[in-house]
Amino acid sequence: MKIHKRQLQAFGKAVEEMLECRLVAHAERLWPERCERMGRETVRQWVRAGVRRARGCGIEAEYDLSRFVDLLFLLGRDFDTDPAAAWAGEILQATDVPAAERLDRIFARAEAHLAAPAKPAEAPDGPAGR
Repeated sequence: MKIHKRQLQAFGKAVEEMLECRLVAHAERLWPERCERMGRETVRQWVRAGVRRARGCGIEAEYDLSRFVDLLFLLGRDFDTDPAAAWAGEILQATDVPAAERLDRIFARAEAHLAAPAKPAEAPDGPAGR
């Protein structure tokens, strides 16, 4: 039996499409209202872009890819490149640390951030409107 290069490519494409479908379904299960508002094609675009960026950071396991997609919805589509969340990008780029551990670190920090009470906004001239 001989497998041709184009057959392998077709198989690889099918595997990627199935992964994408599973990750879209995962997002729709966890954030049904948000995904409905976004529309399936936008959710698919988020997932596709997220998988590409995750793989660029050495994240390959499907479970870890699904966690990266979770972070897209928790922290924002561009959480890994957003200057406001530079800490997340720094953690992801530490490729000497296993992918699962990097994701654990981001989730722990995000959880602490999301659980912290909101601080009152300061007046434009500083604290207490000096």
